[in-house]
Amino acid sequence: MLGLTKGLIPTQHQGWIADTWIECDHQRFGGFLKASVEVSFPRFFV
Repeated sequence: MLGLTKGLIPTQHQGWIADTWIECDHQRFGGFLKASVEVSFPRFFV
């Protein structure tokens, strides 16, 4: 049904949404923590 072959173990995936706005940083929306790109990857914005 899902195109999986018997004996194969499905993998787990993780996704990120990169937000460029700093408003509402560190608040939760639908159980997910919101952090801007500047907070998540500060060394790229020096």
